[in-house]
This record gives sequence, C-alpha cells and structure tokens, in this order.
Amino acid sequence: MRRLIGSVILQLVLLLPLGRKRRSGGKPFFRDQPWTGTTVVGLILLLNAFQLGAYAIGIAYPGVWPRGPSYLLHAYLALLVVGCVVWKKGALRHVGVRRAGAGRAVLLGPGVGLISYGVYHVLAVALQGGLDPSVLHGGAPGRPFLYVLYVFRAVIAGPIIEEALYRGILYPPYRARYGPITAVALGAVLFSLGHFEVTLDSIFVGLCWGALYERTETLVAPIAAHSTYNLLWVLSELR
Repeated sequence: MRRLIGSVILQLVLLLPLGRKRRSGGKPFFRDQPWTGTTVVGLILLLNAFQLGAYAIGIAYPGVWPRGPSYLLHAYLALLVVGCVVWKKGALRHVGVRRAGAGRAVLLGPGVGLISYGVYHVLAVALQGGLDPSVLHGGAPGRPFLYVLYVFRAVIAGPIIEEALYRGILYPPYRARYGPITAVALGAVLFSLGHFEVTLDSIFVGLCWGALYERTETLVAPIAAHSTYNLLWVLSELR
C-alpha cells in the first residue's frame, strides 16, 4: 500500500506542469488531438482514486481473487477510454487510431515487440543480474477459465486499453508542452507508475512504444508491439 501511495504522489507531481501554455507547431496529427492538460489531470485523478480503492479491497480480502484488483483496474481503464471516445463522438482518431500507415504499423509493431523483449532480457541480466520476478504477469496455468481470462487480458485487452490511455490520450498534451523526446520519457514514467512502481521493464518498453507511436503516428503500432511483448511473456511462463 505504501508503494501504491508513492506512485499516486509521483503521478500527481508529473501533472503540475500541464497547466502551462501549450506550444505551437509539431506534427499535425498530434497538434490536432483534442486532449488538454485538464483532461489528463482529470483522468489521472480518477485512475488513482480507483487504484487506491481496488487495491485496498485486494488487501482486505486477499484470498478471494489474488489478481482481482488488476482485472478490475483494466475494466476501469476500459471505461475511461470508452468514455473519452464517446465524449468525442466516437472518433477513434482522437485516441490515436487511424487508417493511414496502419498496414506498415501492423508489420512494424510485432517486430519492435520482439526486439524489446530480447533487449530487456539482456539489460535485466547486465544491470540487475537477472529478470525481475514482478515482470511475470500471471504465473503458470491454474483454473482454465481464469487462465484464459488472464491471457485475453495480457495479450488483447490490456495492450489496447493501456496504449489508448497512455499513448493515445495522455501523450499529446505532454508533447504539446515539451516536444516529443521529453514527452516520450514522461509518458514512459507515467506508464510505469500506472503499474505501481518504476521498473526497468516498464520504463524500457514505455520508451520503445512511445517512440514507435511518435514515429508511426498511429496507435496500431504500439498496440501490436505491446501485444507481442506480453504474448512472449505468456509463452515463457508455460515452460
């Protein structure tokens, strides 16, 4: 719980500069996104309030469903993203999804996911002597239904929801204020804090997928990379 509260405080600190004046210029795709610093502040506050509540329940009732809070969190993230899309009258382009470049993104994304998976293993061994056990998403198969649900969340639902929120909605306001390089770095930190702690794994892939979104200007690419990366972790847990 202490780690979660620390994560919430750091996220709120990162929100402070967003009230400043937006910069002009930049790529039209990102410049025309409707999200502002006020939007980001509201979403992060809603997200953190739910995080605290969900994990308080998980601590109070640890034996009911050990990974239940994380499933509830993804469901809540989905509601936030859907709410934003409905708010903008169903325009998926406002969360980064567009047809232009989608074909190239479908081919490029899995390659980046595969490379990031390999590079992370090298970095983990070199910098911390081995893989961080907390990176593993769910463990070996247990009850079939819950395992299928876990795989669906890790490989399909999770990547779509997280990329729509952290790259599609939260990234443009930071980019408008700081430019792409700083925005990618801050986005990676926010993505990591959304997983309740800053880890080598989440920071590294957050940087990779933020840069991929900036390069391709479509959310299809980071979703494909994220999904591939998680799929490789799921397959590694079957050994």
